[in-house]
Amino acid sequence: LDFPGGDGDARGWAQGAMNSGYRVDGRPAVGAVAWFGSMPYDPGDRVGHVAIVGELYGDGSILIQEYNTDGAGNYGERVLSPGGGGWPTAFLHIADLSPATTAGGGYQTALQANTGELWIAGQRTAALGLGMAPGTSPAITRLADGTYQGAFQSNTGELWTVGRDTRPLGLGMAPGTSPAITGLADGTYQIAFQANNGELWTVGRDTRPLGLGMAPGTSPAITGLADGTYQIAFQANTTELWLAGRDNRATGLGMAPGTSPALAAFPDGSYDVALQANTSELWTTGRDTRPWGLGMAAGTSPAIAALADGSVQVALQANTRELWTTGRDTRAMGLGMAPGTSPAIAALADGDYEVALQANTGELWVTGRETKPMGLGMAPGTSPVITSI
Repeated sequence: LDFPGGDGDARGWAQGAMNSGYRVDGRPAVGAVAWFGSMPYDPGDRVGHVAIVGELYGDGSILIQEYNTDGAGNYGERVLSPGGGGWPTAFLHIADLSPATTAGGGYQTALQANTGELWIAGQRTAALGLGMAPGTSPAITRLADGTYQGAFQSNTGELWTVGRDTRPLGLGMAPGTSPAITGLADGTYQIAFQANNGELWTVGRDTRPLGLGMAPGTSPAITGLADGTYQIAFQANTTELWLAGRDNRATGLGMAPGTSPALAAFPDGSYDVALQANTSELWTTGRDTRPWGLGMAAGTSPAIAALADGSVQVALQANTRELWTTGRDTRAMGLGMAPGTSPAIAALADGDYEVALQANTGELWVTGRETKPMGLGMAPGTSPVITSI
């Protein structure tokens, strides 16, 4: 950081973060720096103090992780409440968000680790201290203010959100299914999921059951549209691809058992859905309806992203168990995938894309603009998600 005066004391961190292009505000986030203008044990101090936000709670309180609050260099943790004594002076978004100057745009992935715990990796890498239901995958989206929001099925079978807003939502989910989440133009978010009665629900700005049954073991997709509405795609209990949201209809396309669709929205308000058809072949429908001539591995689902030039990019596990991409760029990526898992894809700010996957080693990998293992083992049968930051 570009510290005023160059002394590095905590008192200069807020200005240093702003000088370096990072956001400084009053909103806590997991992974943000909690900045105090003076040491908590000595209000007259002029050196300052910093800590890390470890958790956010539904009542607005936070857990911070820190050293030296006792003046002796020891590690400690505290729970702080807004309006209570000792609340941080500001929050510095250094590790939880990318700086404004990040070339090409960064990305953030989320995954169920092989410990059964929710992790994030990418711009920030951390365990979030939240257990996930076996065989399920999280969802993640970027919000209008540049923060991110996640959703997942907890190990209690309940829908949770995590990120800017961390809390249980009091809604049970169908076993083995995963939620989807999208940011909306007004800065809010919308989640779609299969409830524990097998019905499609949505929650967020608009919370309600949609009166539509879903195929067992499948998960919906959701995307925000340019007009501020949202679109959902899902496999109905008839095994047919259905739409709900701005458009509500059956598409007339049968889906492969146990698979889920993906959605991508375009600036003109249109969208494309990607799916594994009941022929085991990759299809898209929406702006562009056609088969793509690529066979998919049984029980897996594609991912789709709208790129800055108006084209699409799809990622899938082919019937060779290898990762493929198709759209603007069609090729085998030379990476084997874990059986029964699906990739995720995100469009980046520079027009490129990044794919996240569980490799056949059981490890999280990314590929696209950069290709590398992320050093994290994943729970068997689960898939990662990725969003641009």
